[in-house]
Amino acid sequence: MDWILAYRTDFLTEFFLLFPHLVSASFFIFVIAIGYWGFNRDFYRDLGVMICLSTLVNVFLKMFFKIPRPDILALINVSDPLGFPSGDVMVATVFWLMLAFNYHRFWLWGLSIIMIILVMCSRMYLGVHSYYDVSAGAGLGMILTWLYFSLKAKPYMSSKLMHLLGFVFVLFISNWVFAIGYRFLLIAYGFLLGIMVADIIKLKWPLNPAFINYRYAYIFFGIFGLFVLRSGMRYIPNIGSDEMNIVVTNMFIGIALIWAFPKIMDVILIRMKKL
Repeated sequence: MDWILAYRTDFLTEFFLLFPHLVSASFFIFVIAIGYWGFNRDFYRDLGVMICLSTLVNVFLKMFFKIPRPDILALINVSDPLGFPSGDVMVATVFWLMLAFNYHRFWLWGLSIIMIILVMCSRMYLGVHSYYDVSAGAGLGMILTWLYFSLKAKPYMSSKLMHLLGFVFVLFISNWVFAIGYRFLLIAYGFLLGIMVADIIKLKWPLNPAFINYRYAYIFFGIFGLFVLRSGMRYIPNIGSDEMNIVVTNMFIGIALIWAFPKIMDVILIRMKKL
């Protein structure tokens, strides 16, 4: 990996330092929220689930292989000493390929391929992953995306069954998640748990699909609500350990994104129509 040092410049460093923000939890939650509230609830809900699952699978594989990161001067700080396979590349591949497959737009396919390649290059350039790490991450991301669309096409894989299997899965891995305690793993687990809880709530109190013409109102209200929620959670007293606080915070974000905020907006629009 020493060869990468010859290509480092101030311009490239500033450019590639942007990419950790494009694979952060905040970025994914923001995009999923806009898509879920304004465009396609089923797809963007599944996109959130797949991002969380790919994170959980990635950490499991890192713990299995136990291959350290490359011995090179890194330009960013990383808390996880294990590097194979690259989690950022794996999650980015799932995210961009699912968007490309879902919308079938030529320009989106081009953008998705470019973004995946740039994320791979950024991880090597910043000194936190080797070529083998990012290649494995991209390959596994492709496999997970293929599995999602393959299972989705099966007639016996109804939404309710997928939701039930997902909820059983998050409960099954609870002890493992808390034993490892990686922050990004706890965020993914909490958000996934929140999505699953919201799915159960929606069976009792479903959302109203009749207000599609008000998508921008949903988006504005939802983004504002998420900002207030994330800011307000800082002032809530701690619930047990730091790990538990991270999980609970992101669980509430998942519930708010998938059910609470859209339901509040449904009630507001219904009342406005009655005036």
